[in-house]
Amino acid sequence: MAKPPEQALAATVREHDVLLGGLIRGNPLAILVLDSTDSVQMINAAFETLFGYREAEIVGQQIRSLIVPESLAAESDDLSQQGFTGRTARAVTQRRRKDGTLVDVEVTVVPFTQINDRPAGAYAIYRDLSEQRDAERHLRAQYAVIEALAHSSTIENAAQWVLRAVGESVDWQVGAMWLVDKTNDRLRCIDFWAAAGVDDATAFETETRSSQFARGMGPGRTWEMNAPAWIVDVTKEAKFSRRETALAAGMHSAFSFPMILDGDVVGVVEFFTSMVLEPDQAILKMFAALGQQLGAFVGRTRAQEQLERFFTMSGDLLCIATFDGFFTRVNSSWHRILGYTTTELMAEPFIDFVHYEDREATAIAVGGLLRGEPLVAFENRYRCKDGSYRWLNWTSTPKLDEQLIYAVAHDTTDRKMLEQQTQETLKMRNDFVSFVTHQLRTPLSGIKWMLELATESDDNEEKASYIVDARESADRLIGLVNDLLDVSRLESGKLQLTLEPVQLRELTDAVLADVVTLVREKGHALDVQSDANFPTAMLDRQLMRQVVLNLASNAIKYTPPGGRIDIRMGQHGRSLYWSIHDSGIGISPASQKRLFEKFYRADNAHTVDTEGTGLGLYLVRLIVERLGGAITCESAIGSGTLFQFTLPIAAGETT
Repeated sequence: MAKPPEQALAATVREHDVLLGGLIRGNPLAILVLDSTDSVQMINAAFETLFGYREAEIVGQQIRSLIVPESLAAESDDLSQQGFTGRTARAVTQRRRKDGTLVDVEVTVVPFTQINDRPAGAYAIYRDLSEQRDAERHLRAQYAVIEALAHSSTIENAAQWVLRAVGESVDWQVGAMWLVDKTNDRLRCIDFWAAAGVDDATAFETETRSSQFARGMGPGRTWEMNAPAWIVDVTKEAKFSRRETALAAGMHSAFSFPMILDGDVVGVVEFFTSMVLEPDQAILKMFAALGQQLGAFVGRTRAQEQLERFFTMSGDLLCIATFDGFFTRVNSSWHRILGYTTTELMAEPFIDFVHYEDREATAIAVGGLLRGEPLVAFENRYRCKDGSYRWLNWTSTPKLDEQLIYAVAHDTTDRKMLEQQTQETLKMRNDFVSFVTHQLRTPLSGIKWMLELATESDDNEEKASYIVDARESADRLIGLVNDLLDVSRLESGKLQLTLEPVQLRELTDAVLADVVTLVREKGHALDVQSDANFPTAMLDRQLMRQVVLNLASNAIKYTPPGGRIDIRMGQHGRSLYWSIHDSGIGISPASQKRLFEKFYRADNAHTVDTEGTGLGLYLVRLIVERLGGAITCESAIGSGTLFQFTLPIAAGETT
């Protein structure tokens, strides 16, 4: 009885294999024998190992239904057809294992003939390309990740590129990246990626982005283990909290790996696929190394971010300058303190911003830096955009190999001003002590002396004269104390103004009436004129009386007998002015600069036989300025003096 054709073919192949010394059975390549109907007639041990089928399971079945993915059916038919027509065919493709996983292979179809030289079937030889493809995918993923990191300043910027590159390299459809948030010790999602073919990952993405995980929970398990992890099917994993939205997106298997920096996990990357797959150690091993690379990048960018944050937020002036004298970088404090834009500061040599009196010392300091000598506690003045100057205290370090100077400057202007104010205060205190010692001792000594004389005298008229003199000294002492009290209240701002309608012409006439005797005694010619419609203004009557009395008294005292005094007052716009011009001894230019200082008396005041405290004009200036006005002085030695003050007319003016 004749054997069926397929059995006869299998027997023939086996006979040939025996004759060839078991070349098919013992071959390390997976070999499959097909008949002309594309049915399996024989497989070797390597085929069983690669695809998971035993020969008894598949003999007589169509090869297409066993190991060919549906999407590659046409390709498989074409390869078989070429073999059955006597041609050798080759392709690099994928085939499906018994467990459903895909394997990359190179398949070669070789025809064989029977005795009559007609094609009887074909050998299909499969070479496993898994390791080669894994290596290629690894290289592609590494290259893509390196490119992504090279074009990104932070891991947040690189995340989308990294997820896509890794996902596409292993043909997994969804990925997410997590970072450890040290503020609450949780993992938070920084980015999510889904391939174009994923139908509906919206809910899964939303849940992923909004979730945070502690150690041991979700991706936090990878954090806790500090090692890659694999889940065969997340939809059946009770501890996977996002399983419902993952199922809706069609996701099943998942793997994750940690991003490691100096042994600590700084983040986790996870991927999902629509297939149910057993753990693939090759993938886990491949991406464990990638986790080290990503962790190192996180460390570098964090260090850069911290440095950048320090540079940006520092209250001091930080800068980098070249050895040829130009800034290359400055922080925002330069604009805040000096007022210049970054462009303006970098447009000209930094020495141009230094006060001209400090440039020589600055050039010497820079010379030391150019020789590699650090600079500590050097001070100079820098010009602000508004023309003022600020004191800066510098600490600088040169980098000879980079030809750069790294420097930080602290604004010490307030300290300098405080030192100056302290020195001025000490001087004022010394002046005050000297003033009080002299000014109080004189009237007190006079009072004591006059009272002693009055006590010793038996003449009533003489005794009365001594008492009158003592009273005059007491009045001067009281006036001095009152002036000191007024100065103190004005300086501290504690003196309350009592504003009321004041007609300055009437007030001036009243003051002059009190000193008219002095004017007559010295034989002065006095002339007072004012505008016809000179306004009434809201002023403090008592304070204005002190101003007019001080200025008028000075003019009378410091004008030699037979002199002339002219007083003028009027209105300019919304201000009124009042001036007094005498033909007195005059004031030198040097004294005019200090004329309104406390306790100061002009250097030629001693030429006139008169007493003075140096408080009168200082008190006049304080009062005028407190009322919102200003006072000036014009004078020349031997040509008299002109004092003029202006005051704003208050809103309650009347005419």
